[in-house]
Amino acid sequence: MQEDYPVAEYESLRLDAVRALEIVDTPRTAAFAAIANLAADTLACPIAFISLLEQDRQWFKAEWGLGFSSTPRNAAFCPTL
Repeated sequence: MQEDYPVAEYESLRLDAVRALEIVDTPRTAAFAAIANLAADTLACPIAFISLLEQDRQWFKAEWGLGFSSTPRNAAFCPTL
C-alpha cells in the first residue's frame, strides 16, 4: 500500500490493537449512537462520529450528520496518530 500520509513508527502495533477489538464492521448500536448524538448536541456541531482508523479506511461505529459508514483513510482529518 502506498500511503499519502505520515505513518507512525508503531503503526503495525496500532493496527493489531484495532483488530483485537473485533468491533470493525459490527452493527451500529444505540449506545454508540447516543454518544455521537450527545457530542453533536452538546458542542452544537453539524456532525459527530466515533471512528476506528484501519489500514486503508476510517470506519464509523456511530455517526451523526454524515450519512455514510466509512471514508478512505487519506480523507480522515487524522490519518495518523
